Amino acid sequence: MNKKSIINHIETDNKLISILKKLPNNYWDFKYENTKEYTHSIHSYPAVMVSPISRNIINIVRQIMEVDSLFDPFSGSGTVLVEGMLANIKTIYGNDINPLAIFISKVKTNKLNINKLKKEASILLKQINDDYNENIDFYEMADEYFEKTLDLTSKDGWGNDAPVYLKKYVDSKKINFEVPNFKNIGYWFKPRVILQLQMIKNHILKIEDENIRNFVFAAFSESVRLVSNRRNGEFKMFRMPPIKVKSFKPNVLKEFTDILDKNIEKMNGFAEACNKNGSISKVRIFNNNVIDLFDIDDSSIDLVITSPPYGDSRTTVAYGEYSRLSLQ
Repeated sequence: MNKKSIINHIETDNKLISILKKLPNNYWDFKYENTKEYTHSIHSYPAVMVSPISRNIINIVRQIMEVDSLFDPFSGSGTVLVEGMLANIKTIYGNDINPLAIFISKVKTNKLNINKLKKEASILLKQINDDYNENIDFYEMADEYFEKTLDLTSKDGWGNDAPVYLKKYVDSKKINFEVPNFKNIGYWFKPRVILQLQMIKNHILKIEDENIRNFVFAAFSESVRLVSNRRNGEFKMFRMPPIKVKSFKPNVLKEFTDILDKNIEKMNGFAEACNKNGSISKVRIFNNNVIDLFDIDDSSIDLVITSPPYGDSRTTVAYGEYSRLSLQ
């Protein structure tokens, strides 16, 4: 960097410091701001940076310099990336090591054709409801079937061998149905929930448009967490007490339908906002180690906005634990 560039950077920094110092003490509180508009709230995620923070940083920095490229090296669920699109920044990069974070970010920043999305969603929900109604006893009586011989709150038996029991149940009903299988699935889900989630997943996989399919899977992912036996309102993997697990009977189809309908409206608002500002933003999201960032060219970024991760241990935010059931 030559002497002139250094002087320009110092001048820019001083201008930025001057603007920031003039802001009132409560400027960054955003107590009354809507932090869940557009696609920001289509999927929850731990330790999200509220959207008005990055929105205002972009606006302030643009007062003193051009911002043609934006980067968030710890992009999480994509808050900064969405705000970059709403600000019509030409080139936007995100990066994270969590596959669920990358998936959510891609869904959030992929502006969809709303009419096509609504049509596909309508077809999907009809298929799901038809399947459910035609096989209602198969889906709804599963808990009662297993409760005759198994403790559905126990980690042993149902908890660690659920796929084995479910396969026998499916065979006894003479229904062609794929049984999901991952470690301790029965500990986190009751029989009827597993069957209904798998049924929904089977129908989502029939959607030919990959972008729409991924959008719907984001709603499915959020549903998975809410209908599981884990304690809601927490990011770490703690299961409900056995007495609550025993009585827990979530409405899986309604949960999924409500989330999908809400997300479609969020995407509608996002698409309208992007169209209104003539957004031409190009978003690319990577899975690099931030030490290397081999997919990002050196000296190519005008503005970096990020909220670094808080770790994943007993006393900090559990990104991995939060994401596990959805990914499985």
